[in-house]
Amino acid sequence: MQQTAKEQYEHKVLERNGVNMNEIEKIYYNFNELCDDYAELEDTIEARKKMEQKMGKELFMKYDNEISDCCMYTEKQGFIWGFQYAMKLMTAY
Repeated sequence: MQQTAKEQYEHKVLERNGVNMNEIEKIYYNFNELCDDYAELEDTIEARKKMEQKMGKELFMKYDNEISDCCMYTEKQGFIWGFQYAMKLMTAY
């Protein structure tokens, strides 16, 4: 998969801070296969249901791809920064 200029920039910033983006992305994109008990958290399911109820099913379905992309990139960002922070904690002692 070819990276956008923005993704290339983000990788450079993170790699300057000692983060190997390719390996972290492998974990992120394959997490459901790596973790035996992977499942959506109840909070995630409820939040999606609430959004659909507030927007209405028709509008929600119209923008489902955009909503999903936004959620995915937010989740990916949290995963990457959380992973980086966890590594700092592990190497600090």
